[in-house]
Amino acid sequence: MKVYAVLGAVLWYFVLRSGLHATIAGVLLAFTVPIRKPDPGQYLASLADAARPGRGEVVGARLRDLEDLLERAQSPLHRMEHALHPFVTFAVLPVFALVNAGVAVTAGGVGVVSFGVMLGLLLGKPLGVVGGAWLAVRAGVASLPRRVTWAHMVGAGILSGIGFTMSLFVSNLAFDDADLLTQAKLGVLMASVLAALLGAGWLVLTSRKTPAIQTQRCKGRPVESFRIRRS
Repeated sequence: MKVYAVLGAVLWYFVLRSGLHATIAGVLLAFTVPIRKPDPGQYLASLADAARPGRGEVVGARLRDLEDLLERAQSPLHRMEHALHPFVTFAVLPVFALVNAGVAVTAGGVGVVSFGVMLGLLLGKPLGVVGGAWLAVRAGVASLPRRVTWAHMVGAGILSGIGFTMSLFVSNLAFDDADLLTQAKLGVLMASVLAALLGAGWLVLTSRKTPAIQTQRCKGRPVESFRIRRS
């Protein structure tokens, strides 16, 4: 994984110096890092060994060995994703958002472009997400995850309207005029706040109507059963 990180940094530097946007380097690097699907069968013996009765410290050591084995079984792409996730979430994205959100929020800054951006985020993205998922399910090439309903998908579609970082980035690329860019950024900010509130509210209401899951045991095995949650 360290090799890909070093080569990725070198690639980023040369792409930046070439005059192209440096984000292209990240896309190209992601295509080159290998990903593989582990075979669960080869770890059954280690899992059975870890499940054997024994003293607490012995079982703990077996579990740690199994955890290390499963960690090494992950592909380099997954390991890199997990390693970078805290830095991206708590450092890169906030800095990116603050740098790209340099806009004076004033009443005069809201215009036609602002409302167009809001419609695109609040209406276009949910339609695209939910509509694309529905077409995939109807075509038989995909299926909804277990316990996920179309009401949940609508909530996810609404939340997809939170287009803060990339929408601001695209706005900077799309508009050269300072006034139009201000309008676009205000539209992104307003749409993101509305999408967060509407999506969260929709999912809260949906969860109250969704059957809760109660785990029971049948012949020593956990079995999921549904019970209606009373509000």
